[in-house]
Amino acid sequence: MPTDIHLPPKIDVLHLHIFEEGAFCRKTINSIQGVGKK
Repeated sequence: MPTDIHLPPKIDVLHLHIFEEGAFCRKTINSIQGVGKK
């Protein structure tokens, strides 16, 4: 169905927010691990 192709903007924003939070968490974990290695 065509409705499945076009997602509501709300869902797009939610996915973007989740992706940004995931990237931020990975960056924080990597920096913490980097400090631990030093």
